[in-house]
Amino acid sequence: METKNTELVFVPSPGLSHLVSTMELAKILLDRDGRLSITVLIMKFPKDRAVDGYTKNISSDSRLRFINLPTQDDATLFKMFDFIDNQVTHVRDIVSNLIKQPSLPGSQLAGLVLDMFCTKFIQVADEFNLAAYVYFTSGAAALGLFYHLVSLRFEQDENLAKYKSSDVELPVPCFSNPVPAKVLPAVFVEEGPSSTVFLSYFKRLTETKGIIVNTFYELESYAIESLLADSKKPKVYPVGPIMKSSSDQSFDEDIKKWLDDQPENSVVFLCFGLWGVSRKPR
Repeated sequence: METKNTELVFVPSPGLSHLVSTMELAKILLDRDGRLSITVLIMKFPKDRAVDGYTKNISSDSRLRFINLPTQDDATLFKMFDFIDNQVTHVRDIVSNLIKQPSLPGSQLAGLVLDMFCTKFIQVADEFNLAAYVYFTSGAAALGLFYHLVSLRFEQDENLAKYKSSDVELPVPCFSNPVPAKVLPAVFVEEGPSSTVFLSYFKRLTETKGIIVNTFYELESYAIESLLADSKKPKVYPVGPIMKSSSDQSFDEDIKKWLDDQPENSVVFLCFGLWGVSRKPR
């Protein structure tokens, strides 16, 4: 029986940080199956030169290609959601064309892999009866926390602003211990519509076929088991750790050796992401 080639469309958020993580995932998938091809839709801000520089340095591969979506005016954090949502028509047109004429002869478009902030495009997948998956670039515990905050806001109609600077210990299903409410991300507990806007994107995660998470079982076994046990949520696929290796291999090896030399349960891993370097503590 002839084996068909399959194509996926990846849609990362604008900017370099989520694109790099997305591309590392794409490379892993391409390495593992020669029947797979991937088209990556690139969103970038007008003044962003880093994205072009990064994509030009990606090794050429007939099974991997980039399509630049139209640029728009620069955006702040919350206007960025409008920036993303305004691409629906362009994403729809590209997907329609790929169904009619795949990037490689004989391949068939199977689905969309969407960034955690690109859930608006789930509707495009639905229109064409394609599977939609989300690539969640944070960890399983963060995914579980967002699920819980979505439930509090939309199912229990709670005003999350009441947790700002609160001494309440908040039980979260995927955490083994309650979380001090005052350490919740500021965006979720500030007064105003920002919390609802932000969480509305995570609310749509349940409309997908599955969530691909940049984590691994040994790091977050409790959170992963909790997410997998919830039959009402899409299946979680821990595929990490996905990270771009340093150009200095000896540096990577030194880090691994240092970690191996530490006592068990003595190291705490923190990752603030690209925004972490510029956010003021509250």
